Amino acid sequence: MNNQYKEGNELEITAPGGGLVGGQTYVKGTNVGVVAGSLAAGEVGILKLRGMFTLVTDTGTAWTQGDKVYFATGAATWTKTATSNLDVGATAGADKASGTAVGLIVLPGGSTR
Repeated sequence: MNNQYKEGNELEITAPGGGLVGGQTYVKGTNVGVVAGSLAAGEVGILKLRGMFTLVTDTGTAWTQGDKVYFATGAATWTKTATSNLDVGATAGADKASGTAVGLIVLPGGSTR
């Protein structure tokens, strides 16, 4: 096959005004991923769309490995609450206790559903 550009596990992005912090979840159009490295405003970098990442979560909910999780854009956290949050097909990569501020998230790649 000669027409494949890349594997599709990452996307080249341009940072918005204010820049981006490496390791944060970022929404670009319908794509949700993790910024590979800190970027100044206007700087080009990589958004990782697929993989397992330790990310900021809501602290009020426990979850079990394999549970479906959603991205809450307003709070910029991952949660088990589906209502008003983005469904990207992500799952919990490990158990998380209530009160814990980070969790292991599995991003399958692709875009919001």
